[in-house]
Amino acid sequence: MIKKKYLFIAFLFISWMASAQSGYKIDGYVKDGGTDVPVAYALVGIKGSDISTLTDSNGYFSLQTKIAGTFILSVGHLSYEGSEITVDGPVTLECLLRIKPVITEAILVVGSPLGEVSQSEIIRDEIKLAGRQKNVADLFMDVNGFNVIKRGSYAMDPVFRSFKYEQLNIQIDGGTKVMNACPNRMDPITTHVISEEIEKIELIRGPYSMRFGPNFGGVINLITQQTPGVEDYGIHGAVHAGYEANGEGKLVGLSVSQATSRFDLSLSGELHDFGNYTDGNGTEVPSGFKSYDYSVKAGMNPGKNQRIQALWRQSFGKDVLHAGLPMDTEHDNSSILSLDYKKQNISPALYSISAKGFYSYVDHLMTNVDRPNFGMVFASTPVFSSTWGGKVELAFTPGKKTIIYTGLDMNIIAREGDRTRTVKRNLMNPEIVFDPPKIFVDSIWQDATLSDYGLFGEAKFMLNPKITVTTGLRVDYVSAQIAAPAADFKALYPELGQDQEINISGSLTMAYALGTRAKLELALGRGVRTATMIERYINHFSVQIDPYEYVGNPELKPEANHQIELSIKGKVQKVNYGATMFYSYITNCITAAIDTTLGRKFMPWLEPKFAKRFQNVAVATQAGFEAFVEVALLKGLSARIDASLTKTRNVDFDEPLPLIAPFTTMASITYKREKFWVDLRSRFSSEQKDIAPSFGETVTPAYKVFDFRAGIQPWKGLSVGFSILNIMDEAFYDHLTFAYNNSDVNSGRIYEPGRNFTVFLKYKF
Repeated sequence: MIKKKYLFIAFLFISWMASAQSGYKIDGYVKDGGTDVPVAYALVGIKGSDISTLTDSNGYFSLQTKIAGTFILSVGHLSYEGSEITVDGPVTLECLLRIKPVITEAILVVGSPLGEVSQSEIIRDEIKLAGRQKNVADLFMDVNGFNVIKRGSYAMDPVFRSFKYEQLNIQIDGGTKVMNACPNRMDPITTHVISEEIEKIELIRGPYSMRFGPNFGGVINLITQQTPGVEDYGIHGAVHAGYEANGEGKLVGLSVSQATSRFDLSLSGELHDFGNYTDGNGTEVPSGFKSYDYSVKAGMNPGKNQRIQALWRQSFGKDVLHAGLPMDTEHDNSSILSLDYKKQNISPALYSISAKGFYSYVDHLMTNVDRPNFGMVFASTPVFSSTWGGKVELAFTPGKKTIIYTGLDMNIIAREGDRTRTVKRNLMNPEIVFDPPKIFVDSIWQDATLSDYGLFGEAKFMLNPKITVTTGLRVDYVSAQIAAPAADFKALYPELGQDQEINISGSLTMAYALGTRAKLELALGRGVRTATMIERYINHFSVQIDPYEYVGNPELKPEANHQIELSIKGKVQKVNYGATMFYSYITNCITAAIDTTLGRKFMPWLEPKFAKRFQNVAVATQAGFEAFVEVALLKGLSARIDASLTKTRNVDFDEPLPLIAPFTTMASITYKREKFWVDLRSRFSSEQKDIAPSFGETVTPAYKVFDFRAGIQPWKGLSVGFSILNIMDEAFYDHLTFAYNNSDVNSGRIYEPGRNFTVFLKYKF
């Protein structure tokens, strides 16, 4: 009897141990919430763990877990909105998913391995969006790895790592392009979008996707207000207003929308009036501007999973002062038209078809009326740019674990414009006064056209719930020509004609998901970009930070970036973390060097005596990292620290590449509750000693700046945000900020704004 008793106890113990080891089972079915049809190959996982699986052809899943207590089960699929279910024990579930609305603005899909793009992220800083910015580019300043090239308060270009200008593929709403008309980039794409409209920013960190146009160093997609969902049906709107004490900046805006299940219409507009700001030394910096913007977006859903959308946007800038450039903007007017069509969930083998077309036009006038040299010469430069293009893409699903994208795209840029110089005096010894003044006309763009026609294919394979592999290939046919070459440019290049090239890009990436706890990604990519119009055709014009005239080179070879990147991102209890390391080997890098066969064309008695000509150098490199850690300290209270570093080398010149930000760290502490929030953040920029002497760069000292932001929602619909920027009234300048040109303030440096008090009010109805 005693022996049987011990055997029984041993049996119970072994059974308990086996139960403890195997845990308990969670199973169930995933179905379409509208049709009750099973959803096959949905990813089901326990949030915060490495436990996940895929549903079978009947939508069934089964998970074994050892997790005690309550946990969250997440469900994702390419065609459906994600869902989360709270589970506290063994249970058989029925999870109903809602079909994703057809969205034409976004390029990234979250929640499904087949939809996600390697080395990508969605940037949405709720704190900064609540306070709004006077320029869209300001939204990049607190994003790890980013910096901004400033020429004042209006003309700003985002820089990611070492990549800038056309090295980054910057677009609006999934493909619309606006190209600057000004060779000094007084009018980059960020000046043609209403800041209030920006809902979020999508980023692909490198040449790891072939679907969105030529991708050399990364894709940035500025998303305006997206397709309305069910919660947006009816009439809605918002009014907002803001004020900045430093520079007495004012902005006001209005948006109204009407939406039903079939039709939607939205209108928005914004006015800006900003004066000159004062830096930390108390010096007034010429930086004022006025702008007026509006947009109209209309959409129709003619059938299930189908959408047609049209957008018209205009922007008008005037009286824009550019402290870092030789001239100022009299007016900068742009018009944008885009049309989109998309249908998804068409059949088991054809997931979607989408088409996009767009046209943009920029009319820009710059003069030197308010500059010190106006007494000698009056310069007026009306320039124009037209950009049009489109894209057609098909997405096939030959298997439940595979999706293949293929399509065509095109992008055509045309620019024209001349500079008229009315010369009043010549400062040569002895001085000569011209009466009447002499008039000269200088060709800026020489009626240039640059066309790109692309063919691409990209395939994603979900090998299992943990591993997804993506491979892509892209071929671009590029042609470029000028219709009205200047005589001296034609003499320099007697064989001038239509230039043609074929560029091949490709990528291979792998994502390894540790359930919903963390994700490891390895990416290899080759991105090729053709030389820009400035690099090809500019003719004795100052376009960089140094005082040299630049001359284009239509014989340039395309620049190729061969990049590898390893990243990890995840969460452990209350800690979010992420890190990425990258290395680029750039061949045929396009830069410029002094050419002693090209004398200075304008005011040849001044230094420097020679011009620079664009050329290829054999090799340049880039390497670095970005990392962040965010900790949830208490309910609503969190702290975060970011760090980034990029090192570059122009191997031929034996010096770094120009305009590279130094080692930068950012720290913030945020407290959020339902009705209010408080945020204190800092930015520490190290001394930048890695400079490019050939571009006139000098060492930039380190600086630190602190910002405080807070907001409150006193009642439903109303939000009030206020901030104190540069709390310590620090006098500093950034390494990427253009030095003064044709100005006599601050010994040739543009200092950032000193202490600034801002307030922003918004009422939604």
